[in-house]
Amino acid sequence: LLDVKRPDLAVEMFRALLKKYREADHESAITVLKKVLEYEHDDVSSRNELLRLYREKYSAHSQLEQFIKISKLDSFHAPVGAAVKAFENYIVFEAGNHVMHRTWGLGTVVSMDSDTMIVDFNEKKGHQMSMQMALSSLVPIGANHLYVRQTSDPEGMKALFGTNIGEFFRILLASF
Repeated sequence: LLDVKRPDLAVEMFRALLKKYREADHESAITVLKKVLEYEHDDVSSRNELLRLYREKYSAHSQLEQFIKISKLDSFHAPVGAAVKAFENYIVFEAGNHVMHRTWGLGTVVSMDSDTMIVDFNEKKGHQMSMQMALSSLVPIGANHLYVRQTSDPEGMKALFGTNIGEFFRILLASF
């Protein structure tokens, strides 16, 4: 629709779609709201609704409000696209989750507060980092990532390689 120079029609269609997903499917509603905000950057109502949905989705996250603030998602003077991207990059950090550092390798977030993140790396247990440094230098990785599985269960991964090479390569490809 943007190709035919009718972003107003695209927004109208996204808003109709939003009515369907608003309460039933938060993930789809968030996706639709992000699309609306791509076309209408200054739509305060859509931005407020996006904030509401993020707060519901991540209500149990220990640093939700901190990440909303530092991403500037709640600042209507900040560009919405950059704020959404920053928030979604930050919100994946939580105690118990795995991270990768280019020098120290694989680590697990032990705890975090508004100023500090403590990470257990293989060779640096209890490493304390400022929140800003952690957010800029750590890459979150999922529990099914090859590095995490290899570290937590090396014998299981060796066995998987020997007995189910297809599954091993599926994990490998999904990790990178």
